[in-house]
Amino acid sequence: MAKPIYTWKKNLKPQILLDKLSKIVNVTEDGKVSFVGWDYHEIIVALENMVETKNASRDLYLPTLISKAVTL
Repeated sequence: MAKPIYTWKKNLKPQILLDKLSKIVNVTEDGKVSFVGWDYHEIIVALENMVETKNASRDLYLPTLISKAVTL
């Protein structure tokens, strides 16, 4: 099995932020995802800073990956 190119930095607790994010999410009947309030941006930036990237993934745009991950 290949090593992951993204991992959580040690000693951080992303689940706390993911729990906060789940409290502000709104999913419509047709599956569109939106977030209530301004906390979304702060949570996303914090999550981006909790991710450790390996050398092979430096050219991938982390903010886009995280945004897609929380809205799928």
